[in-house]
Amino acid sequence: MHLQSPKQKIVKYWVAPVGTDLKLNTDGVYLPNFPLGGTGGVLRDSLGRFQVGFAARYDFITSALHSEMMAIQDGLMLATDMQLHSVMIESDCLQAVQVINSPTQDLSSLGALVANIKGLVSSIPNCCVIHVSRLANVVAHSANLYFEFSSSLLDQSVKDQN
Repeated sequence: MHLQSPKQKIVKYWVAPVGTDLKLNTDGVYLPNFPLGGTGGVLRDSLGRFQVGFAARYDFITSALHSEMMAIQDGLMLATDMQLHSVMIESDCLQAVQVINSPTQDLSSLGALVANIKGLVSSIPNCCVIHVSRLANVVAHSANLYFEFSSSLLDQSVKDQN
């Protein structure tokens, strides 16, 4: 597992990976008024070409951090299923990146999820999880727009029924 240097400058735009590496941008959505969440991600090559994407909805998401961690896990599961050997995971959630890259065991309510993510990272030969600004994660954030829109419609219909 690769640790991000604390002095590393945060990139404000998407930067293509080098050579044959792939980059997976992930993003999570949390709707606190209706315990739903969503994840999305986009895998691109060194020329910025779309390879594959994902979006998922989850019930019983407990926090924004939880949804961001689920997005990273979904991305890592996709990378594992595709048998990728070199992938950089980017997230705009600094707290999630720090927890994943920490050498200590996470004892929070998300500890089992964190342990699973760390196991997935270590199963990919050349894998790292890094923090980027939201501006560098626009495509992954956009993958969640459908979820946000459809969930807000669902939330509105529930309010209308009450």
